[in-house]
Amino acid sequence: MHQKISTGLTRVYKSVFGRGPTRTTLHLTGDVVLCVFEEAATPGQERLTALGRADIVHAAQIELQRAMVPEMSAIVEEATGRSVRACVCGFDAEVGAATNTFLLVPEPARTRTPGVTGAGDAAPVRVLPPVRPQRTTTSAAVVPAVDAAGLEPV
Repeated sequence: MHQKISTGLTRVYKSVFGRGPTRTTLHLTGDVVLCVFEEAATPGQERLTALGRADIVHAAQIELQRAMVPEMSAIVEEATGRSVRACVCGFDAEVGAATNTFLLVPEPARTRTPGVTGAGDAAPVRVLPPVRPQRTTTSAAVVPAVDAAGLEPV
């Protein structure tokens, strides 16, 4: 499953940016799928960042990553058999690394059978209300806060 997701997401990334990252790492834990794309910046992005325009690079990168969300979410959903409820995109222009964090719809809690232990003993998943991120500053640019789904600036 990891290889299928990693390969599929890298393929989509490459189709949008014209080149793929040199390394893609995937982490799947509970209801979260995290994909890290390393050395993902294009030569043009690297040049703009070197000229002190990481703000422009970051803004364009995030918008392009958001445009990929439907296709990337479909890959994650097909491989995991679970629905994606949100995708949070990230990018660091200085490092040239991008991330896509997919939040999966929690699986229904299994019911406990009295006197029986095992996988059904896990506590039900509690979904907390979304938290609005605060504005943060990097060395090169101000990263705007976005709504909980990561789709619209606030």
